[in-house]
Amino acid sequence: MTAKYQMKSEGRDRNTILMSWFLIGLGCLYIFHMYTIGDYTIAFYDVGTDGKDQYIMWYNGIVNSIRDGNFSAWDFRNGFGMNTMGHHLTEPFLIPIYILGVIFGPEHITWYMVWMEIFRIFVAATLCYWYLSEFDFSERSKLIATVIYAFNSYMMVWGQHYALGSSVVYFPAVLIFAERVVRKKKFSVGLCLVCCIAMLSSFYQGYMCMFGGGAYVCVRILMQEKDTIKDRGRAFLLAAGTMVLGVLMSAWRFFPSAAAQVGSSERMVSQVPLLQRLFKPQLWPMAINKTIIYRLFSSCIQGNGNETYVGMKNFYEDPNLFFSTLFIILLLQYLVCIRRQQVSRRSKTMQYLCVILCVSSVVIANITTWFNGLYKPFFRHTFILMPVFAVMVCLVLDRILIRKEVSIPALAAAAVLITAVYAKAYQILPEQQFKDNAMLLWMTGMAMIVLIWMYCRNKWLDGKSIYLLLTAVTFVNVVSDSYLCYNDRIALSKKNTDYYEGTYHSGVDAALDWLEANDTTFYRVEKDYFTASSCFDTLAQDYRGISAYNSNQNADIKAFVAQVWPQINNENDVNHIQFLNALWDSTFAALTDVKYILSRSADMDIDGYELIHQEGEISIYQNTRTQSLGKFFTKTITEEQYEEYRDSLNTRALLADTLIVGTADDSTLTDSEIKTYEKKQISGILTGDIQERYETGMSEDGEEIAEPMQVELNLDQNKRVEFPSAILEFIMTSDERNVVEIQINDGYSHEYVHNWDTPRKVHIELPENAKKVTLTVKNPKGSIRIDQIQVYGLEKEPEFSDLAEITVDAPKKDSYLTGHISASLDGYVMLAVPNEAGWSVELNGEKQELSNGDYGFISFPVKAGEYDMEVIFTAPLLHVGILVSVCSTLVFAGIVVNIRYKKKKEKV
Repeated sequence: MTAKYQMKSEGRDRNTILMSWFLIGLGCLYIFHMYTIGDYTIAFYDVGTDGKDQYIMWYNGIVNSIRDGNFSAWDFRNGFGMNTMGHHLTEPFLIPIYILGVIFGPEHITWYMVWMEIFRIFVAATLCYWYLSEFDFSERSKLIATVIYAFNSYMMVWGQHYALGSSVVYFPAVLIFAERVVRKKKFSVGLCLVCCIAMLSSFYQGYMCMFGGGAYVCVRILMQEKDTIKDRGRAFLLAAGTMVLGVLMSAWRFFPSAAAQVGSSERMVSQVPLLQRLFKPQLWPMAINKTIIYRLFSSCIQGNGNETYVGMKNFYEDPNLFFSTLFIILLLQYLVCIRRQQVSRRSKTMQYLCVILCVSSVVIANITTWFNGLYKPFFRHTFILMPVFAVMVCLVLDRILIRKEVSIPALAAAAVLITAVYAKAYQILPEQQFKDNAMLLWMTGMAMIVLIWMYCRNKWLDGKSIYLLLTAVTFVNVVSDSYLCYNDRIALSKKNTDYYEGTYHSGVDAALDWLEANDTTFYRVEKDYFTASSCFDTLAQDYRGISAYNSNQNADIKAFVAQVWPQINNENDVNHIQFLNALWDSTFAALTDVKYILSRSADMDIDGYELIHQEGEISIYQNTRTQSLGKFFTKTITEEQYEEYRDSLNTRALLADTLIVGTADDSTLTDSEIKTYEKKQISGILTGDIQERYETGMSEDGEEIAEPMQVELNLDQNKRVEFPSAILEFIMTSDERNVVEIQINDGYSHEYVHNWDTPRKVHIELPENAKKVTLTVKNPKGSIRIDQIQVYGLEKEPEFSDLAEITVDAPKKDSYLTGHISASLDGYVMLAVPNEAGWSVELNGEKQELSNGDYGFISFPVKAGEYDMEVIFTAPLLHVGILVSVCSTLVFAGIVVNIRYKKKKEKV
């Protein structure tokens, strides 16, 4: 054996691996240089803001909870609270980031992430090479396919966004061992472990890997030429059993993670019946089909994550199919050569079936629904196509590089096709660098065609030359496109002092320490500004608030926000909750136990808040309307009654002493009692020239005038002080996103972000000294209207019942609360804790029956008396999952021992 072949092992060549690593490293140096040695992080906020506003904050929260010893199954810093089993707790590529964050601090997480992304690219490429080595492909073809796989569009796009990029790593690992099971008809330890790891990484991406792996096994079994029906059945049962065992071994994470993601959310709810979603054929509209075609030719052919993207959905959610321009050329060759192959009819038939399945998995919406957990059509499963594309690249390249077999008409068709698509892209792309990328992709594509033609026609190129040149051109092709995926993006700068110093090195820590030393009860904190995330400063700065961004938001909390407090919805997304939009509303803040506000201003004059302490540049305000996480009620109103009368009611007065429940009982208000809470307008309090409607001006050509829009409302202070509490209310309508600055008496001002396309009712609780309220839209966009302005008063300040004293202690673990209830009358207790599956309440050791209060929170009846209270959260299915994992692991261990025993016996 020569030295070269001595390095080979089971179809793998070390030289090929090293060469692929060299090229991948070179590509990564170019693609990521702005993030490794430059001034930016891969925290993007140009589309969805999920990376910056949600996932990095989650990672901060995990690190902070470990550092302060409060790591548990529930996290009260995540909005109103969240089951942490839905987080990426055991994702192998994130665990090192958590460890480094614990050691060196969470402020460095954004820098670690780019290195982990690079490492993940190397691992994915290596596993792809090992998978390709399961087949009889040449090393040259495998090298080119491996380099393409390293920079495939799914890795380049989803790798920077969700943890979904890890799917590109796990799936080829699944296929490696699945292929061996199909061929050898033996139990695979590797397949079992990989399936377990994939499910530990994420229930969501693990599900897609298992579904794609199962489909692969079925197709490969049918492809086997000489297998009998018995052989095929054995292979299927072994593969299915091995994969199921691996999944069950991960049950301690899989079960509670699945429960967290689908148990309390609207993820599985749809207006379309399940059978119709899954089986009624549904094709995508033409606009999406166009995007599907375009994204085959480039990830950035319609722009990227910035505002210039012109695809159907967005940069992430549109199909990620780009596998180099070479793939397009070879795909046409493959479609032509199937019928010419010297193989059986079965083999040809199965290859055509594979093509149909691959196309169907993208163009038929129902099939995408199958991959997306039966929820709704998505393109997040397209990573399953990447290894298949790699196999096809190797198959056709070997025909070209080894046997010089090529279809000239297919080459010509490829030239016409890539010229047409890239020329069209050049016309529609708005920025020059995207045009340049399209031009480069066309040029390298044409170079590939010319090289293949010259080699197959014996024109000046030998085997080594074509290999080196084709590898170089393909490398330039994929790296150029990958570079744009990460650049020309709105990214967080490492020099952004507002983010880093304002989040990690600010006076907030000292203010929080002061609160902890002076208040030993459970309380929530919010700020009148944000630094790290528009909704998740709480996780980065380690305090409990109510702001949140979660695409899997608790459905009951959604109902509470929609029906009771819609002002805290941010932007045009019900999954964003932002307290800043309701800063002027201390009553509902009290209802949810937002007890303290941190401000950079020492003159925050908002009704219900008073300044209690200053810590450096941070002023601490206390909400005088709340003392406890728990509220006591002796009156109730049904959800049906509330929704019927809501628009005519002073809801702050109503909900301060009345609990919204699902069904009526003896304490439920009558219709006449409900009417006592009707709004009472303060006649004549608005003075001066008050218009019925304020709206943006129009120019002569019908365009809105983009000048600052200002509405000044003057108040008769004498009429204001006649009422203990007064609320200014108006409706704002805008067809685009606009920010309104609210100011009282030319003093403290605060911004309100208005949703576009939706009329929103804004409530402002007016302080006693309110003489003037000024509403300013500094940079108005589109059409804006402010109308239905009114001020109504309350005969008494909204006050929660003092007929019961409820204390909730500051918890050492968020999943375990203790407290005490002293009730002088029978009534209901509501804890501002989401009534999510897993919570239980015990009073004097006796478990209580829980129901929804105010749509989304824990409530239960109490009799007059004294009670010690325990509120406990246990992740649903966790104990069952642990039991299943233990049993499955014992079965796995028994199988491994038996396999080793047989091998040892065979050697003897």
